[in-house]
Amino acid sequence: MQAINERIENPLFFASFFGALLLLLAALAVHFPRPRSGRFWLVALACVLYVGGGFLLTSLVNVSMNSELAAVDPGAPARVLSEARDAYEGPWDFWNGVRTVFSSMAFLALVSACLVRENRGER
Repeated sequence: MQAINERIENPLFFASFFGALLLLLAALAVHFPRPRSGRFWLVALACVLYVGGGFLLTSLVNVSMNSELAAVDPGAPARVLSEARDAYEGPWDFWNGVRTVFSSMAFLALVSACLVRENRGER
């Protein structure tokens, strides 16, 4: 996991991680002039789900857990490595599952927003 964490921190990852947030907020800004539309509310829901359950959870929980793991010496005795893995693996898997659910719900809300048919003549 330490090797994965080292490799994942690259410009492509940061572009996709921050880009998803920026593009989602841009979609909300585009739909903001029509706050009564179903599409606006679905995009707003996607923003709340992704920002809270995807972006912030990743930033505040998973990244800090990854930093703690990076501090573990790979050359430490097997007992120390086993304890570090036990302390890391279960909580990290749980929070990764939570952010997967929130990100998936955000994606479904965005897909739903794309499929909503609205009368463009009304404001």
